[in-house]
Amino acid sequence: MARRRRYQNQNRNARSKAQNDRVFERTRRKRLQYRVRNILLLAIFLGLFALGFNRVIAYEDGTTRRTFTVEGTIPVPVLEMHPAHGETALVAVVAHGFSGSKDLMTGFGVELARAGVTAYLFDFPGHGESPVPLASNTSSDRNGPDNLTALDEVVNYVRSHNTATHSPKIILLGHSMGSTAVGDYVMAHANESDLISTILISPVGNEHPTRTQPKNLLMLVGQNDIPATITNSMRLLQLGCGLSATQSQPASTQSMECGNPADGTGRRAVVLPNLNHITILNASGTFQEMLNWLHRTYPQAVNTSHMQSDVRLAWLLLGVVGILLAMFPLCSIILDMFDINGIPRPFRGQDVLFFALCALVGIAVAIGIQYLWRPFGFVHVLLGDYVTGYFFFTALVTALIILAVRRMLPIPRFHQAIVQMLIGILLALFLYFTLGQLATFAWQRFTLSLPRLLVFALISVLIWPLFLLDEGISRGSQEYGFFPGVLTSVAFKALLVTGLIVAISLTPGLGFLSIVLPVLVLMFVLLIAFGTQLYVSGKAAIAAATLSALVVAWSMAASFPITS
Repeated sequence: MARRRRYQNQNRNARSKAQNDRVFERTRRKRLQYRVRNILLLAIFLGLFALGFNRVIAYEDGTTRRTFTVEGTIPVPVLEMHPAHGETALVAVVAHGFSGSKDLMTGFGVELARAGVTAYLFDFPGHGESPVPLASNTSSDRNGPDNLTALDEVVNYVRSHNTATHSPKIILLGHSMGSTAVGDYVMAHANESDLISTILISPVGNEHPTRTQPKNLLMLVGQNDIPATITNSMRLLQLGCGLSATQSQPASTQSMECGNPADGTGRRAVVLPNLNHITILNASGTFQEMLNWLHRTYPQAVNTSHMQSDVRLAWLLLGVVGILLAMFPLCSIILDMFDINGIPRPFRGQDVLFFALCALVGIAVAIGIQYLWRPFGFVHVLLGDYVTGYFFFTALVTALIILAVRRMLPIPRFHQAIVQMLIGILLALFLYFTLGQLATFAWQRFTLSLPRLLVFALISVLIWPLFLLDEGISRGSQEYGFFPGVLTSVAFKALLVTGLIVAISLTPGLGFLSIVLPVLVLMFVLLIAFGTQLYVSGKAAIAAATLSALVVAWSMAASFPITS
């Protein structure tokens, strides 16, 4: 009997082992298939990125880039773009807007060079690669003269260093803040015959053109641009044409002009449909209007038939989409490599609602504190100091209230914390060396100089607690379902954006933030998607918080002006 029982036990153990082996083998195969699928997807998406980047570069075939610094009273970094056969006698000096850079105006440089016009794009003080900081506020009396000095140095460099002729013909083009510098400069140098055309895009200056000065004035604004720029364009047209206010007000899809470009008296204002203050910088309609205007004066020098900016933009978007999609399989692959499996901290609906109410109080207090006191000036990034303080105080007040009431903090459990932070850093570096390089080459500078790198590190540390709270609450809610987690993360970031809108309306000097808020919203959407993927793949909420803090800090440090 005992022998029979032993035999039965051995059979059961053998069957159990066989069953376990089959389960293990199925799990191993499933995990292997999961890895292969992610590697394949990563390869496909990286291929799309490489294809898009390659075609953006190929679009510049027939043109040449050169970067240098004009060493004057104010050192001015310059990007020169010209036809491959060499510089031309017709030269455009291109000035960017506030929080922009020479790289933001690359689209103009490319199209001008392809059309046969040499273009000089440059950085104003505090922007891009400029080593000269901006004054600590936008209304400083120093900023305007410094911008004019930088523009004057580039114009004088063009006059003295053009290899095609000793007397080049110069076009001045400026966007937003740059339009103010261009407008003031050309009116102050109205008698200089080599300034043959002025193009103001989304103009914000207070110039007073006449029927003859400046020569050949073109104003371009978007239908959805800042209302003041549309009004200002009509004012400039009115003064330049000698029209009444009613005569100078075109419909949103119309244009008006007067004078004759052939003799330098041309004036034209165009409201470009469906464009805003940012999208006007990459729209084919903008480039076509610019080239057509120059062609009317110099038909032999300006070729308008090569303009295919929509093709360039499509390849650029393909590269961007490819790298963003690549983030999803990459998150899964890296978490699998490091064997990350975070410990969840679930939160029910009533907990999440309480945390949201605490966040509302935190946002209100953050706005109030910074209305009365701006303690984050040491960050030395104009407007970025406010956003950093807003995020920091929101996190601090929210955490203190929750801690006082609940005696806990709703942040992720610090299981495998160092490794998760390292993963967040690796993912941010991946974006920096792919998306950042593509953006810098074709759109806006997202690579960091040493001063901006130091600012980036400081901002990252200060805003990391906010994203720890965000990920802790959102992923705690995700323990009760995918959609609750996503909705919680969306709600938390919507509160942050709403708070910024309120801050802009209450606090002087924050108006420019209203222009970049749509970019912040898009960034938040992507970070929600990445954070959700990291949590689904390995409950890596700390990695998601680290990635979010680094990406937001990167965008602020790279784009907002550096201050003294």
